[in-house]
Order: sequence, then C-alpha cells, then structure tokens
Amino acid sequence: MGRSTSAYITVVAFLLGALCSGIAGYIGMWVSVRANVRVSSAARRSAREALQIAVRAGGFSAIIVVGMAVIGVAFLYATFYVFLGVDSPGSMKVTDLPLLLVGYGFGASFVALFAQLGGGIYTKAADVGADLVGKVEQGIPEDDPRNPAVIADLVMPLILFIKTKLFLIVHFSTYS
Repeated sequence: MGRSTSAYITVVAFLLGALCSGIAGYIGMWVSVRANVRVSSAARRSAREALQIAVRAGGFSAIIVVGMAVIGVAFLYATFYVFLGVDSPGSMKVTDLPLLLVGYGFGASFVALFAQLGGGIYTKAADVGADLVGKVEQGIPEDDPRNPAVIADLVMPLILFIKTKLFLIVHFSTYS
C-alpha cells in the first residue's frame, strides 16, 4: 500500500472519529439538560430519587461515549480488513492494521479540544460582560442582585456541569 492510500485512509478514520466524538458529545448534552430538569423536580420530593435520576443519566452518557468509541473502531477495523484484503498474499499484515486507526483517535481529540475551548471562551466572555456592565455602567458591586447580567456568574455551576459533559468527549477520544 502506498503513502497516498495510507493518507486517504487516515483522513477517513479522522473524519469518522470526529463525527463519533461529536455525536457522543451532543447526546451527552441532550441527556444532561433533560436530566437536570428531572433531578431538580425530584429533589423537591426526595434526595434519594434525585440521586437515582442523576446516576442513571450519567451512566447512560458514559455508555454512549464508550459505545460510540467501540462502534467506530470496530467499524473501521472491519472495513479496512475487508477492503484492504488483509492477510491476503501480497497485502498488508493484520499487525499493521492498527496503525491506520490512529486517525480515529486524532479526530476524536480534535473535536474534544475545540469543544472545551468553546466552553471556556463562552464562560469567560459572559463573566467579563457581567462585571463590566455592573461596575462601569451602573456603579454597583460585582455580584449585586440588581445587576441582571450577574446571572452569568451565578450559572457557573451549570457551566462546570457542561464542562463535565465535555470531559466525556475527552474520554471518548481517550478510548478511541
């Protein structure tokens, strides 16, 4: 197999890794938003029920992350094995096949990197905006409830929760 063929295969693996990582992150965020509402509602009734819902939602997200990683690697491995004629006379060995899968991990890491960067930039911009409006324009203290933009500071726990979900994307890239 030539260098250009190897490069094209790595590009396909990279794109599939990025796609699977993005899907895992999207599903994780979708589940977490709905679980947050359900946990808040259940917390009014009992802490046990709220904890049970939170653990189940987190477990589902973790299963999605691991599942997408395993499905993606298995799909690539099987596809490469069949279409490249691995272990046929004059073709590549089965031991060389994992080298073609490296692009998958790079694609997953690429999406994870930009997801974390975007979350951090959004959080910092909201915090700076809240501080500037309150201090400079209105002359009120930093965390004064009269400043409606202070919500950006008060949602920091939610942003940390979102960062936790982005952490799942990073784990996806680690598994793949």
